[in-house]
Amino acid sequence: MYRIGEHIIYGVEGVCRVEEIGPVELKGAQKGVEYYTLAPIYQQGRIYVPVEGSAYSRPVLTGEEARALIADIPNIPGEI
Repeated sequence: MYRIGEHIIYGVEGVCRVEEIGPVELKGAQKGVEYYTLAPIYQQGRIYVPVEGSAYSRPVLTGEEARALIADIPNIPGEI
């Protein structure tokens, strides 16, 4: 579960900030389901995603994590 204020990569939307977590009062939203309210960083608007949903998302890497991943690329086996 992500936390309010955390930045994540969400689907094709890119980097988003988690603004709120909880039920939403929107047409089509499921009652009793918690949603992330996401604010895309590089565009305007809001995205509402079920917390237990299956859409692709992951935390944004820190600079240190990104450098470690880049350094490890030669050790990652390729497809044969």
